[in-house]
Amino acid sequence: MRWTVGILLGCVLVAGISLGILWGYRWVTGHELFQLRQLTVQGTQRFTPEEVAAMGGLQLGQSVLDLNIAEVRARIAANPWIREASVTRVLPDTVIIEIGERRPVFLVPREGTFFYADAEGRPIAPVTPERFVSLPVLEKDEAVDVSAGLKQVLAAMERNQLPFGTHQVAWIRQESAEQYSLMIEKPRVLIQLDGRDVASMVESLGRLWQDLTQRGEMDKVASVFVMPGRAWVSLKKDASRSGKE
Repeated sequence: MRWTVGILLGCVLVAGISLGILWGYRWVTGHELFQLRQLTVQGTQRFTPEEVAAMGGLQLGQSVLDLNIAEVRARIAANPWIREASVTRVLPDTVIIEIGERRPVFLVPREGTFFYADAEGRPIAPVTPERFVSLPVLEKDEAVDVSAGLKQVLAAMERNQLPFGTHQVAWIRQESAEQYSLMIEKPRVLIQLDGRDVASMVESLGRLWQDLTQRGEMDKVASVFVMPGRAWVSLKKDASRSGKE
């Protein structure tokens, strides 16, 4: 009998302690001290801080202690534009989100439409009218990586080392690891590049472009072929000239 009473008292005590802990937890997590008041989002370019917060399911006023940080991070990282994400809880009322976004460099045809693609040519997300970004269409074998030389050419455009930028390029075709073609929109010129020595090739193209511009002949040019130290020009009237740079 005594054992039975003892067991019953023990069960009551355990139940009371459990209820007390549960009540205490609910009181703490529901206390206004731990309500989310400061939400900091860093690293955004394409998205607003509010959009990133919505990805993670975060709202001001919710309990910071109740947040499952791993789940918040996973929801944000699931967006195809997000390269990496970290979420930090700072008691009593703050959450800090840091993201790295994938930067679109090309448009690539996939599944009957166009996708934004990164510098490696890997698709990111379908192109939509919202927040459209004009980028060159990349044409290459899907099984072939974007070559190091082509990446150097793109970097030269970003550094303004070439007389045109990516926004002027309609399409880029990678024929091989060292051969690329670019179609420039204005003026409409086909540029064929030999990328065995990208730095020298960039210098040759720059001098040629300057020379054609000074002569007022850019509108007459149909295409140019540039290799380190040399360049050939094909005119729209089927005339041609070549020169050693």
